[in-house]
Amino acid sequence: MPELPEVETIKRSLEPQIVGCRITQITASTSRLRWTLSESDRTAVVTQQIVSLVRRAKYLVFSLSQGDLVAHLGMSGYLALQATPLVKPHVHLSLYLDCNQVLSYCDPRRFGGWQWVPGGVHNTPMFEQLGPEPLSDQLDVEQLLQRMSRSQQAIKIWLMNQANLVGVGNIYANEALFATKIHPETPASMLSRAVVVQLIKNLQIILLQAIETGGTSLKDFQSTDGQLGYFSQKLQVYNREGLPCYHCHSKIVRWQLGQRSTFACMTCQNERSC
Repeated sequence: MPELPEVETIKRSLEPQIVGCRITQITASTSRLRWTLSESDRTAVVTQQIVSLVRRAKYLVFSLSQGDLVAHLGMSGYLALQATPLVKPHVHLSLYLDCNQVLSYCDPRRFGGWQWVPGGVHNTPMFEQLGPEPLSDQLDVEQLLQRMSRSQQAIKIWLMNQANLVGVGNIYANEALFATKIHPETPASMLSRAVVVQLIKNLQIILLQAIETGGTSLKDFQSTDGQLGYFSQKLQVYNREGLPCYHCHSKIVRWQLGQRSTFACMTCQNERSC
């Protein structure tokens, strides 16, 4: 699933090319997505201008003249911006722009989708329930500590809960915990203040590095120009089951935690309390 760095990469690629453009036509497949624009939604959006593009959590918010068009890429979705519509299987939506570009949405697994919110997203339950942005200057570590102190959840599951901290998925939760030498199953409430501060710092460093390298491309992810992300070359534990740890040479192990594949070095991350 595209996480914060991948969605931010897409946002930065699209923003200078489409802001100010007007939507002239929308075509959609008949396949069901997580969210689907109805015919009336598409009619409402056509002729509107893209005023701004922002990322919130793992969502892309296209602010239009009279509302917000929200996209979530799901597990396998990606966007392509080119002079002609993308001709590929699983293209479910195409936005034609008056700047002679077509923004196409391709999603093989169909867990993503698009939603039209005429009144804007920021007062909707979907966005009100989201936690803070990990890269925001306003991130309050003390507030995170308070939330952690009340939780017996495994820290990896806690990190991936979008009500606690947004944009962090399986890849970057695994990587941040390894960088901080925390066992993924450690209860969140057992982490000391110093360890939490270091964890957040490491998470921010990793997210910024991933953005700088265009995100992580393992299966489906690519930027809007078809470029792959290269942070996969920097992964320390994720998707490295059975390979030697770069630090101690023990084998990286994999198991299921919260129904998600979890990767760790049991030598570097052998303590369940910090």
